[in-house]
Amino acid sequence: QLSDRMDAALADQESHGGKITALGRSLQFGRFLGALAILHARQLMDDEAVAAALETGGQLAKAYQRIWDRRARPS
Repeated sequence: QLSDRMDAALADQESHGGKITALGRSLQFGRFLGALAILHARQLMDDEAVAAALETGGQLAKAYQRIWDRRARPS
């Protein structure tokens, strides 16, 4: 059983152009970057293709790039 808040965030994923909650936005952000990480790890996308995909983030493109850069950095 998920909380009402999580249900709303999941429902936001089906919303196109409507107001999205902060949790819904975070979930969307994670799903996008997670998909890119899998495609990149399986060598289905190279660095240039990932960079092009990150650019599609519009206002969030810089944030996507910062997180992608952190993910690629060894800890």
